[in-house]
Amino acid sequence: MSAQKSIRFHYAWVIAAISCLMIFTTVGLIQTAYSSVRPYLGDAYGLTQAQNGFLTTVRTVANLISMFFTAIFYKKLTYRWGMTLGMLCAVCGYLTFGLGSSFIHGCIAMCFNGLARTFAGMIGVSALLNAWFSQYRATVIGLASCCSGFTAFIMPPILSRWFETGGFQSGCFNVSILLGVFTVLVALLVRDTPAKMGLTRLGEGADTEEKKTRKPKKVLHHNYIAGRKEHIIMLIVAALSSMCYAHGDFNTVNLTTAGWSNADAAMALSSYGLCLMIGKFLYGFIADHLPMRKASIIYYGAMSIAFVSFMCVRFTWWTMPVAMATFVIYTLGGALPTNGLSTFAIDMSP
Repeated sequence: MSAQKSIRFHYAWVIAAISCLMIFTTVGLIQTAYSSVRPYLGDAYGLTQAQNGFLTTVRTVANLISMFFTAIFYKKLTYRWGMTLGMLCAVCGYLTFGLGSSFIHGCIAMCFNGLARTFAGMIGVSALLNAWFSQYRATVIGLASCCSGFTAFIMPPILSRWFETGGFQSGCFNVSILLGVFTVLVALLVRDTPAKMGLTRLGEGADTEEKKTRKPKKVLHHNYIAGRKEHIIMLIVAALSSMCYAHGDFNTVNLTTAGWSNADAAMALSSYGLCLMIGKFLYGFIADHLPMRKASIIYYGAMSIAFVSFMCVRFTWWTMPVAMATFVIYTLGGALPTNGLSTFAIDMSP
């Protein structure tokens, strides 16, 4: 038996853990848990609601523009140092929040956060996990993305306590220190490929044996051009995925306009982070065990069932347990704009 096979623990699991840490930061603290930071930022800077809302737009624009340079970025810096720089952007973002005092400072901080969201977010994490895992890649990506829901589950009360007890500036410095520790861990532990450590991808041999017994996939010809039907389907997918990505505001309005009290609506929505974690894991598990075409039928079918359930929110039988069950089903579609892009890209890659 070779020395490699005698090692039970594969370093790929360290990469998976660090990936969870990066998603916890760049998707969780920067985006998902930002709703807890926003009111304190507005009070500290004296921002209007319009200005405070515009800061989110600044982060989104910075995130969107930097995405076009992701491939060049990682090619020049490698995954290890590119992701380290992305994490440093997150540190700089919260440091700027703490040191700043005006709307311009908030815009600068949000630009840093947008860059962190790109260079240490789902794009890089998905590529890194694909380089380390040969089997069950979608499941591992799903586990990593669950950390954004985990952040929404545990960080809001911690952030609120920091801001309430020490003030906004002190709270931002505490977040910066925490992110600084995470950045050091990323720099020390991330490796681009298993080959640099004398390893192969986890599940490499088993994946080869499985491919021998599996029916060959239908591969598109390199000259294939999508027709009208394919373009219509793409537009429908984009529209549905956008609706899933706007889940927070949609669910809030849906419950409150149906007559739920603010307290009951808040209680139902507070469970959404946990439901999103379950949905993202199920998404990855299904993607690894079914062909993408069949899996997509399940995703969009589940999402459609959830929307029908949301339409029945005014009925007396639509209670808290029904709401939580609907959220779990809904998150299978809610994972499409995040996990979906990663798994689709891996499935289509050569």
